[in-house]
Order: sequence, then structure tokens, then C-alpha cells
Amino acid sequence: MTKRKTEAFKRFLSAEPILHLFDSDTTLHEIASRVGVNPATVACWKRGGQISWRSADEIAVRLGKHPCNLWGREWTTVYPSQSTEPEAETV
Repeated sequence: MTKRKTEAFKRFLSAEPILHLFDSDTTLHEIASRVGVNPATVACWKRGGQISWRSADEIAVRLGKHPCNLWGREWTTVYPSQSTEPEAETV
């Protein structure tokens, strides 16, 4: 694994785009159930917690969306393979 890809594993995003998909009266338990996390995780997000790019990807797909639809350009900064030219293959 290249250093560039290793660094991507350490990147985090705001959980705000996920939270904005739900009405303000949706409970922590309902959100957690829908996105597949613990209610304590949702509570953390509501306090400004962040989400790893891997979890963001999994949750977006679980919600029927592509991460770019939720995080826009920010997604391409944490997941470099979508924003850079592919590396040439060696033979």
C-alpha cells in the first residue's frame, strides 16, 4: 500500500451531511438504526463528532447514496483515488 493511500485511512469528515438527511424530531435510536451505528455514535455526531471516510462510504451506500452526493468535493479530498489520475501499472 502506498503512503498516499495509507494517509487516506486516517482522514475524517463531518457527520453533518448524514444528520441533515433526517428531520429534527427523528430520535437518536431511529437515526442509528437507519445508518447502522450505535445511538451513542449519533449523539457524538450531534456534538460535532467526525466520521472516518470508510464509515462515511458504508453509511452513504446503506442510505442509497454515493458519498459524493453527501460530502461533495470534500469526499474527493479524503478519498484520493477519486480525485487523482490512476497510477500506471507496472509489468
